[in-house]
Amino acid sequence: MNSKDHRCEPEDGCAGVIVTLHLDAIRPLCPQHDYRKLRELMEKFAEPIAAHMVSAGISAAVQLFNNPGSPS
Repeated sequence: MNSKDHRCEPEDGCAGVIVTLHLDAIRPLCPQHDYRKLRELMEKFAEPIAAHMVSAGISAAVQLFNNPGSPS
């Protein structure tokens, strides 16, 4: 199986975003929302959050890999 053959279900993507971002780390940044509301928001916006995470990761990789001073 390769990455083209694999499809994540939305629930898997949401769970991955929640694990990656750690709700406890986000809570202080969004004090107006309790734990339950933050979890609901994470579930609602998991797909665009994941897209931004991938985009940021690709941008970081390009910068690091193309920087002439970066270690090989």
